[in-house]
Amino acid sequence: MNFAGIEIGGTKLQIRIEDEQGNVLHHFRAGNPASTTADALRAIIREKMTALQNTFDITATGVGFGGPVDRENGMIFQSFQVPGWTNFHFPSWFDDWCHSPVFIENDANVAALGETFRGAGRNFDKVFYVTLGSGVGSGFVTNGILYQGNPVEMEFGHLKIDASGTELEEVCSGWALNKQILKRVSLDGTGMLASLVKKDPGHESRHLAEALLKNDKIAVEIFDTAMQALSFCLSHVVHLLGPDSIVIGGGLSLMGTTITDAIRARFATLLMEIFQPGPVLQIAALGEEVVPIGAIEYAKQHASAIKFQST
Repeated sequence: MNFAGIEIGGTKLQIRIEDEQGNVLHHFRAGNPASTTADALRAIIREKMTALQNTFDITATGVGFGGPVDRENGMIFQSFQVPGWTNFHFPSWFDDWCHSPVFIENDANVAALGETFRGAGRNFDKVFYVTLGSGVGSGFVTNGILYQGNPVEMEFGHLKIDASGTELEEVCSGWALNKQILKRVSLDGTGMLASLVKKDPGHESRHLAEALLKNDKIAVEIFDTAMQALSFCLSHVVHLLGPDSIVIGGGLSLMGTTITDAIRARFATLLMEIFQPGPVLQIAALGEEVVPIGAIEYAKQHASAIKFQST
């Protein structure tokens, strides 16, 4: 049996084919320019998957979508980055030309499955996964089962961090950090962070780690604000769910232990004594392929359920 995993994100599209043992048979990746539409992405998916199903016998396809979905009916509610996905019924479109059943879920949820089964969370029973990328998302897996609400759940990035209604995503997503950095360096063009941004515009948050090592004032202030908000929200996760491990993924996770050390230090005052020292904090292990890998695991689970029901 072979399985397909598709990531439909705000900044990239990935298609991965594996056999039952997890050997990679094919991998496709394309970045999404700012002008990308859902129609353009669907055209690529159809072209690639049509060719792939003629090469590989695909048992089931899992899809990790960058936005809220109605998993029971296969309806995409919306994308916050790419226009044209609102109230789109993915399975009916997919079934018109693809021969394998398809199962769609939020991208952070399938990423949580990927890290639990094949990444940093493999040795833990309760894994909370958070992705710090273009947006902020999360998923929770307990004893191998993805927690699923009705209709959605674990919208971690939309937690309020103050009484005015500011959301976590507005403070520590990649796009939010880019915006904050641009604003600060436009007001104060001195320092290492400002210099790095001028040399490489468009990737502002990527320079935070290097600037932090040099104790750049603007970098320290922006990072501290983001980590305080992130740690505050994660403390609620610990108090409510009691995870064994919190796994940090997404582009900002490339900062590595700088992030986990910052969270751990803040947990010392944010967590009740009974929860101290807090769950194991880890950086995600699967990198940029976590969503298609998790989508494959999601497809495997559903394909197994269908097989069990039919016997």
